[in-house]
Amino acid sequence: MSSNAGVANINGGVMKENNLRLILETVRSRQRVSRKELAALTGLTAATVTNLVKKLLRDGFLLEGERGESRSGPRPIFLELNAGWGYVVGVELTATDIICVLTDFRAQVLHRLDVPFDMEAGREAVLDLLVATVVEAIAGSGVERERIRGIGIVSAGPFSRARGEMIAPPNFPGWRRTPIKRIVEERVGIPVWFDKETQAAAFGEYWFGEAAGSRVLFACNVFRVGIGGGILVDGKAYRGHRENAGNIGHTKIALDGELCTCGEIGCLETVGDGRAAVRAVRARFAERPDEFEGVSDPGEIDFGFVVRGAESGHPACREAVGDCAQYVGMVLANVIRTVAPDTVVLCGEFPDDCEYFVKQCIRSASARFDLAQEDVRIYHSTLGPQIAALGGVAIVLDNLGPSSEDS
Repeated sequence: MSSNAGVANINGGVMKENNLRLILETVRSRQRVSRKELAALTGLTAATVTNLVKKLLRDGFLLEGERGESRSGPRPIFLELNAGWGYVVGVELTATDIICVLTDFRAQVLHRLDVPFDMEAGREAVLDLLVATVVEAIAGSGVERERIRGIGIVSAGPFSRARGEMIAPPNFPGWRRTPIKRIVEERVGIPVWFDKETQAAAFGEYWFGEAAGSRVLFACNVFRVGIGGGILVDGKAYRGHRENAGNIGHTKIALDGELCTCGEIGCLETVGDGRAAVRAVRARFAERPDEFEGVSDPGEIDFGFVVRGAESGHPACREAVGDCAQYVGMVLANVIRTVAPDTVVLCGEFPDDCEYFVKQCIRSASARFDLAQEDVRIYHSTLGPQIAALGGVAIVLDNLGPSSEDS
């Protein structure tokens, strides 16, 4: 075989695999669809769709369901995902909780566990609990372990996806160079994929939320502690150099201000996350304690106090949360100008717990960018705290997608 022929075969194999994934993704997003509809939606020829669907049916990814109506000719047969093709565990490891979900191939959550822990217990104790949580989720779901296709674990960066390592997350003291992928894989005996939680949130929203079909998705994660982002282009992660794309929390927003954990002054995190809101309200308490009925000590003012106050109309809490939202909205307007997403989704504890934050953030971005004219959608994800764990599921499914090789 000539070298040119070899290259042509490789390119043909890549194209076939991409088209298989396109078919599968279209069926997933539509839930049920006919072959004729697939051709129209994907732009592939009817013959190509027929051949690709035949392979996906043979490999067990798809099932033929009920027949549709037809005014003339044979009634179309609807295609749908085969929920029983395999099961996946998704896990988010935060600095305070383990959020674990087990889903089928249609991403229906069959079992979920939220397990709090104390980081001061030490790395080994937390890893033991992580493994025990995964094992408990599998047992609780009733799914045989042999049918679990993989485990997707996501956590804070910096990290190495290639090595499956947590490099040195600031909120995980003593976890430097922790090979979490290898540890869980060896103890559970199931393949593991490891990724960053902010990128996973983007996958979670694209696969299981309202962003299916988005060409360029930016997920903005605003937490009690920290702010991050994840970017998907046509459903694939854009990671950038050293996988730092989307790291908006360390965008400089002020020439002066608080010292950030990264060592710089005036990063978005210092004025936009949950800590910033708490600092602002505590400062207001120090100046005007009379505005805080029933509060005798600034330690009583935590993140929960602030978001509840903002929702109920407490002036100091509303002002603090509004300021945080304004800064985040300013940065999102810049993201829209530079990255040009068609979809921006807000997720993380701050938007999940505070509708006022969401409204003010969208208002801030809209004041700086004509969202309607540019056809950009900004909204709050409805997936809640499990979004990153679901992203771990999506990462596994994406890696276990169909192959162009014949079965």
